[in-house]
Amino acid sequence: KNSERFTIGTTHFTWNADGKADNYQRKDLKALFAILNDFPEIVFCGDFNTPRGGEIFNTIAKRYKDNIPEKYKTSIDSNFHQAGHLMCMVDALFSTFHFNIKNVKLVSGLSDHYAVIANVFRA
Repeated sequence: KNSERFTIGTTHFTWNADGKADNYQRKDLKALFAILNDFPEIVFCGDFNTPRGGEIFNTIAKRYKDNIPEKYKTSIDSNFHQAGHLMCMVDALFSTFHFNIKNVKLVSGLSDHYAVIANVFRA
């Protein structure tokens, strides 16, 4: 709208078997931050393969705003995910503070992870 341009990024971050941070994820987080440093205003999202409240997620959330409401406790759709019911918020919608993210919701029935839907506005 109004010819505004936003930088939007996505990732499917490094996976590990137990959901706890490992050295591969720590190394890749440094690389991700190096890329993000080139974008002073950004919204980025995806499957971070690390749970909200864990080391990697919290490190990102110290620099960027976590826009998924706390009421959501999982982003895994148990109807499609091979592991079944997991209470694990591994998908995220982060942004710099230049943005207001509104009407965030997770939608089931599309994939093994819930879809993250939101309206993005410049702050």
